[in-house]
Amino acid sequence: MVDYRVRRHIVSCLSKRLEDFRTTNSLSQLQQASFQLAVCFRLDFELDQNYEKAIEAVQQSGRSESDLNLEIEQISFTHYIIQNEFFRNLNSEGLDMRANTIFNTANYNLVNAQLELQKDLAAVNFILYNAFTLLDIIKFSLVVIFTLRGLWQDAEKLNVQVMETRKRVLGAEHPDTLTSIDNLASTYSNQGRWKEAEELKVQVVKTRKRVLRAEHPDTLISIANLASTYSNQGRWKKAEELKVQVMKTRKRVLGAKHSFTLISIANLASTYRNQGRWKEIEKLEVQVMKTRKRVLGAKHSDTLISISNLASTFWSQGRWKEAEELKVQVLKTKKRVLGAKHSDTLISIANLAHTYYAQRHKSKAIRLMGDVVRCRIENIGADHPHTIAARNALREWNIN
Repeated sequence: MVDYRVRRHIVSCLSKRLEDFRTTNSLSQLQQASFQLAVCFRLDFELDQNYEKAIEAVQQSGRSESDLNLEIEQISFTHYIIQNEFFRNLNSEGLDMRANTIFNTANYNLVNAQLELQKDLAAVNFILYNAFTLLDIIKFSLVVIFTLRGLWQDAEKLNVQVMETRKRVLGAEHPDTLTSIDNLASTYSNQGRWKEAEELKVQVVKTRKRVLRAEHPDTLISIANLASTYSNQGRWKKAEELKVQVMKTRKRVLGAKHSFTLISIANLASTYRNQGRWKEIEKLEVQVMKTRKRVLGAKHSDTLISISNLASTFWSQGRWKEAEELKVQVLKTKKRVLGAKHSDTLISIANLAHTYYAQRHKSKAIRLMGDVVRCRIENIGADHPHTIAARNALREWNIN
């Protein structure tokens, strides 16, 4: 097994990716990453086995504990076979000897030869399939790392490898293959290569509509992803049409209070935001916020995201006081629930600092941003992009 520091970093990156998928409407990617994380927890990727975390992750993946146990058994058995005498003897020389025996010995029992070779073939296929599964986890984790570091060309190269391998092993229409195509499209999007991203996302939408159905959750995710690509190109009308389609379908199929329906409403609001349609944005964001408060509770992370979004809408309209009240509310809740130095809490402190600065409360803004800089240096280091951004804002405010 790889060095424990690498294993822990893989767990860290997969966990970070899960949070990204929760806020970007990527159900199939969320479930895939959750199952991979469950496997990592069961394989001691955090130094010791963490059964509770593994069960929590596998529940998020939409699969069962028995699926996880079967996966672990297969990986363990593959490891055993690789170290076993059978695998060491199963080389080209050994197979040549067996073939010569079959063809040159008249008395050789062809039925036994057939059974032995079929057994060998099944064992090799088993090894190759499980090796593919392990490689898939490692490659996916590397893609996450490349993406987080902004190494788009490395991420693209590996995404192409994963996609081609899945096409060959699983088939072009397999859900995991389509997820890998989606991932490659996201890599193109991150580089501003909208046309290439659009082509892949249209391909995924058409395939999922044909293979699954138009109302399947994964199909709706694909449509929402395509809508985001249109938004990134400023094609607001096409983006709006698709997002309204997703929202209406989810309301009908899942219900108005379902988390994915609320994500769809929030996504539609973001499209309106880019067009400055503030009244419509506010109406949708208030609807999402009130529903999440009622269904999830005032302290839930999704509720706090809704409040923050509404605060940003107020801020964008110059409604500083209303924005400040909501941001103070979010900050107090995060401090109480997560702690004062948590990364999400620091984001809220930074947001509030910007609101104070916009209202010319310069001393308050500088004090808060100074706290953010000190905590980020302690938590993630002086050279992290988030630390640098906070430090630059603080420097600018001190000069002005």
